[in-house]
Amino acid sequence: MVWFAGMSALSPLGRSGPEIMEAALAGRSAVTCWKGYHPAPIYSKIGGDLFGFDVKEALKTEVPTLPEEMARRLKYLALRLPRQVQLSLWLALKAWQDLASRMPPPDIPPERIGVIMCGHNLNTHYIHRETKTYLEEPDFLDGLFASSSLDSIHAAAVSELLGARGPCYTVGAACASGIHALRAASRELLSGEADLVYVVGGVTESAPAELDNMVAMQAVAGEPLDGDPAAACRPFDQRRFGFVPAQGGGCLILGGERFREASYGRLVSIAVCNDAQHLPVTSQEGQERAMKQALSKAGLSMGDIAAVNAHATSTIQGDLTEINAIRALCEGAGRKPVPVYAPKSHLGHCLWSAALIETALALLQIQVGRIPGTRNLEKPAEDWISAFSTKRPQRLSGRHILKNAFGFGGYNGSMILAQENWK
Repeated sequence: MVWFAGMSALSPLGRSGPEIMEAALAGRSAVTCWKGYHPAPIYSKIGGDLFGFDVKEALKTEVPTLPEEMARRLKYLALRLPRQVQLSLWLALKAWQDLASRMPPPDIPPERIGVIMCGHNLNTHYIHRETKTYLEEPDFLDGLFASSSLDSIHAAAVSELLGARGPCYTVGAACASGIHALRAASRELLSGEADLVYVVGGVTESAPAELDNMVAMQAVAGEPLDGDPAAACRPFDQRRFGFVPAQGGGCLILGGERFREASYGRLVSIAVCNDAQHLPVTSQEGQERAMKQALSKAGLSMGDIAAVNAHATSTIQGDLTEINAIRALCEGAGRKPVPVYAPKSHLGHCLWSAALIETALALLQIQVGRIPGTRNLEKPAEDWISAFSTKRPQRLSGRHILKNAFGFGGYNGSMILAQENWK
């Protein structure tokens, strides 16, 4: 079995999973007008902005609390690497501290500890900034630009900080990267290749050109709704008009049976598939297939699922595709509509790390037996959606949550999470 042994999370809503979950239960939003872009994007004017988080200072304050050798490595890495990589280091470090606070340090050889980074295009804001520097004054280009611009620098830096010498790589599947990375981690554990795996979802700081292009593609909501940035992300609502990008990330530590008692819950099953196409187009058949496979692997039916933690990005077509797929599975199982919660209504869309931070929150929701209400769901896009929607926080009726993540290019992923001690 695979257990979630530790976690960390970062969002404009908070600096830990519990903080972010409490904010979601209270109905707060991470979305504001962008503050940290200089120059700012032209068309994308709103998002979840973390530029005010001084990660270098946050890492500096952790140094005195760490073992001597780990503190030395952190000081060395934080001094040399770009902000985006520093954020990944902070997430891994906080997860390491969380695990250490929950149980005695496990005696695991470094060769049995793995690191998997989820996502791609992880350094585009850094590349954008350094390219601008190069064009204006070539001699001022970062001396490590060629290596620091690689996505692989994140997993490598985290493995150096942790002293982890086991499997180390990056998994990319657009907005489904988190589920694909968790699947890879579970396979490392179940195959016996590793005893502990850190899965890191880094904070995506997109370049202005990327944000503006997604507005042009009509994928992103670039403007506030009725003057309110926090009203723009509204999954399943009639007035939705695109997803709202947000900066946020997380780290989940996966381990075997020795972590059961101190764990946040269990990864019951996980399934991924593809629609055999490259465009940003959704497929109800593909999404149903991923959910059916996850249920089949777990030996469960939709009747066993207490809630669905939906991908639900607030796009015109994407939301309808997913809710129709969920509806079809419920009808096929002869069960009443299952509560569906859309975490992006609070977080915004954290892109490649979205599934990871949302999984962390789902585990906490099972632990406390409550799910938040979906924010901004004022008038469902279809009348029948009301039966599935969660406009207000509600109690969970069971211990299994179905988590979905789907990505541009036909990437589909679903997994089932459980709390063994749920009552």
